[in-house]
Amino acid sequence: MKTQASLTVSHPGFFSLIQDGGRKGYQAFGVPESGAMDKEAAMIASLLAGNPKEAPVIEVTVMGLELEVHEDLTIAITGGDLGPQVDGMPVPMYQTVKIQTGSRLRFTGLRTGARAYLAFSGTMKADNVMGSYATYTRGNFGGLDGRKLEKGDSIVIEPKETAFKRFDASVLPGYGQTEIRVILFREDEAFTGEGIHTFLSEPYDISNQSDRMGYRLSGPLISHREGADMISSAITFGAIQVPGHGQPIIMMADRQTVGGYTQIGRVISADLSVLAQSLPGKTLTFKEVSLREAQNLYRQRMNQINKAFSVYE
Repeated sequence: MKTQASLTVSHPGFFSLIQDGGRKGYQAFGVPESGAMDKEAAMIASLLAGNPKEAPVIEVTVMGLELEVHEDLTIAITGGDLGPQVDGMPVPMYQTVKIQTGSRLRFTGLRTGARAYLAFSGTMKADNVMGSYATYTRGNFGGLDGRKLEKGDSIVIEPKETAFKRFDASVLPGYGQTEIRVILFREDEAFTGEGIHTFLSEPYDISNQSDRMGYRLSGPLISHREGADMISSAITFGAIQVPGHGQPIIMMADRQTVGGYTQIGRVISADLSVLAQSLPGKTLTFKEVSLREAQNLYRQRMNQINKAFSVYE
């Protein structure tokens, strides 16, 4: 295999980014973690490709990315089904696939989920900033010049040989799932009993004012006891803020590092993948679980994922 391979972006799609597992250890200095929205799907793609679990991948949102392949490459595609094709033929997802020189890889349209993850066997050349290749477009760093992919961009890979693997996708949650489990922050006593009941019993729609930074929800107002402001505290992936207008906001991959609005809870780690694969217009409901339940669910999920890989010829 050649020591270097390349692809050219012939169509950038809706919003395609180079991402990885996120920029760890710098939130105390005001630097967002960023990284893949669906970290679970990105991790599985990387492992199928024989790479480290937090290796860089291409996050394809909704549809449209088209790549011209200039050398033979081995790839894996996971996450939402955005209709991947090579030269007009469907590409199987959740397994390692060989694509040939001169091929054209396209993501033709949304079928399930919202984001697909494309991994290449080998090392993707990108901007490593503070130990991560994750693109943070608001700060213009990481990935490819800190921006989304554009027509004419060249993506360079140092390819490597790897075993051909499959992943049992039946262990993945359905991306159409609407119930999201949360840990409530009752100890803050920031919300009225009625406000907490409303949050756990009423549906909320993901609004069009949603992006990689946060999902703004639209639904019944959540009432505070004494107001929405608090001393600024750390913001984690899945934290649910409720500003004074009473509408919750779920913080996502490009969230700020701290915030001064009250937090009613946090989406559990096991459900972040479903959340990341949700689009504006989707209706969500929330169910409370305990911290212990959330930890057990996460351990179960990781055990399922670790056992779902198999090698094929």
